[in-house]
Amino acid sequence: VIKIMDSIWKEEGLDLRMMPYGCLSTGENVGLIEVVKNALTVMDIQRTSRLSKFQFDSTRLHRWIKEKNEDEGRYLQAVETFTHSCAGYCVATFILGIGDRNPDNIMVNEEGQIFHIDFGHFLGHFKKKFGINRERVPFVLTEDFLCVIARGEDQPHKSAHFLNFQELCYRAYKILHKHSRLLITLFTMMLSTGIPELQSIEDITYLRNTLQVDKNENEALQYFETQLNDAYGGAWSTKLDWFFHSVKHM
Repeated sequence: VIKIMDSIWKEEGLDLRMMPYGCLSTGENVGLIEVVKNALTVMDIQRTSRLSKFQFDSTRLHRWIKEKNEDEGRYLQAVETFTHSCAGYCVATFILGIGDRNPDNIMVNEEGQIFHIDFGHFLGHFKKKFGINRERVPFVLTEDFLCVIARGEDQPHKSAHFLNFQELCYRAYKILHKHSRLLITLFTMMLSTGIPELQSIEDITYLRNTLQVDKNENEALQYFETQLNDAYGGAWSTKLDWFFHSVKHM
């Protein structure tokens, strides 16, 4: 589905440098996954930090990209690639309601391309702990990501680079809203395929809501703008979740 989204964006003239790596099922619980070279999880990149294992260094991802792209031109290209791909995956994971977005499920390659892996929970079927939703933000937009987007500037959310990132997100969302009926139809056709978290019309309703199918473009965009603000405003909760995840998997 992410590959289809990427195709839709490109047809509309928007290349978000996505990495919809190939997957092929060859039998029950058996399949093939494309290898993405020169890529690490955000967690693995964090582990290269000099800080304590009990701290998350919000600048580490940016410094890692800079280390892998010492030439100024390559560095700027890597940051641009990161900004575009981050915008694409923010919009895609929000619309699809993809959960369990921990630092071991998000990867970055040396060219700055960010991509998500492990899509076991989607359409809002989020994990819970003691009856409380573990996904407390619409999508993951941490200080780590903003530091890269803003090229290491202080107060990244006030930088011109962040405004550019927002515009990419808005444009990507508007395009998918425009093509929402295609996405709804595809998921409706998959209802009978036996996917555990795609079993009923209620699951399709989740997608209709995130795409704001019954709203016009301006109303849909206002809705998404609120989600983006919530994602940034709730970044502290994501960082806290990531801290507990890192402690659990030490």
